[in-house]
Amino acid sequence: MSATAAVALHHVPTGGFLVESLHGAIRAKQVMAATDAYSDKAMPWFRERLTQRR
Repeated sequence: MSATAAVALHHVPTGGFLVESLHGAIRAKQVMAATDAYSDKAMPWFRERLTQRR
């Protein structure tokens, strides 16, 4: 299996999310965002909520 990065995440008014990638889009009831220390600009709302841990 190869990894495919999400390029956009949209909340769907009827419930759930629309997750877009370069290979297409999927709907999901729930999503989990995982990141490392070098978060990119794909999810600015998420990056603003990160706190640095040492």
